[in-house]
Amino acid sequence: MEMICCAGVFLYLASTGTDKHWLGYRVTPNPIRAFSHCPVEPSSYDRLTGLPRIGRTWLSDDQRYAGHMAYNTHQRVITAPVIEVGPLIDSLASQHDRLWPRSEWPSMRLNGPLGVGAAGGHGPVRYFVSAFEPGRRIEFQFTGPSGFNGHHTFTATSLTDNSTLLRHELSISPSGTAILTWPLFFRPMHDALIEESLDRAENEFSSSPDAAHRRSLWTKILRAPFAARMTRKSEAR
Repeated sequence: MEMICCAGVFLYLASTGTDKHWLGYRVTPNPIRAFSHCPVEPSSYDRLTGLPRIGRTWLSDDQRYAGHMAYNTHQRVITAPVIEVGPLIDSLASQHDRLWPRSEWPSMRLNGPLGVGAAGGHGPVRYFVSAFEPGRRIEFQFTGPSGFNGHHTFTATSLTDNSTLLRHELSISPSGTAILTWPLFFRPMHDALIEESLDRAENEFSSSPDAAHRRSLWTKILRAPFAARMTRKSEAR
């Protein structure tokens, strides 16, 4: 019933003659027009929606919806040369993963060494490595859940001799149920997971490691079922 109501609201907004905002999408009756939000610099998040306020980490204002494409970007300036930050990307899905926040979220797992063609995912999200430049960039192509048509990437770009831009980008064309599951469920979880990943990177190179993403109330509610399972598994070891 909740999903039917949400779908009705979305269709109503899309059928009206003016642009409106709902669940992070900017809804307009003209599908050809580009939807865009100016980036903001959040330091704190609304406790219910998880939307960014003002601060140090640059994050696209939730997402930019152009036609049927949804974009989501998180980035952090790390005080270290790219030659030191890049290996964090290379450690993904390994036993010594230094980037993925696997103590708090489902681990990223692949069916082989990190490289083009390696397949796996984390939790219900499935993908394979479609491009890899060691120490610089990795791209994963989505194969699940249903309706996730696109990819996500981590990149490390040198800014100065002692600063690196670590960036995560997601670009999908949601279809079917993903039109609703992306903004309602996956986006809030994704935003929290990636911010905590960037926290790990920042804290590794900081003399005072205090970067800590503040989860929204909605994210905490969504996490509750699998967080309990992770706790039980940890206690059983």
